[in-house]
Amino acid sequence: MVMVFLTASDDAAAGRQAGADFALELDGLLHDKVRVPPTPYDGGLFMRRDCHAIGHNCAGVCAAPKGKVSERHLAAYEFAGSLWNCARKTLNRAAVISADEVARFWSDTDAMVSLIKSSFLWLSICSKLHTLMCHAPDVLKSFESIGLYGEQGLEA
Repeated sequence: MVMVFLTASDDAAAGRQAGADFALELDGLLHDKVRVPPTPYDGGLFMRRDCHAIGHNCAGVCAAPKGKVSERHLAAYEFAGSLWNCARKTLNRAAVISADEVARFWSDTDAMVSLIKSSFLWLSICSKLHTLMCHAPDVLKSFESIGLYGEQGLEA
């Protein structure tokens, strides 16, 4: 978002530099304010407690790009963050989920994917996000839980 916002008025190198600077700023926010340890980009994961910590501090993380991206992208990013925060709470529980919550999860994940695809045209949806957002609702509806089965069961 930062790179696209700045390259509209600057050159591509300035946009890449702004994106890199923002990535370092976000890393500092996650470490200093959210208190999650550094995780390498390639092959690294935010798991369990870290994922919950980021989710609980979603408002601060989502506000970080303010002034660095267009208002339209910021609003979409904040709304996607709130939808993810709702879905995250359903995903990370090893419990039977009620039919009402399954319906909300289905609606939230559909809205999140639609929002991401329409608001961030340059973004490609990775296979894990596709599985999570497009197939997890089916698994949740069929088995009334995802947390009881784990990621491998969902992928299967």
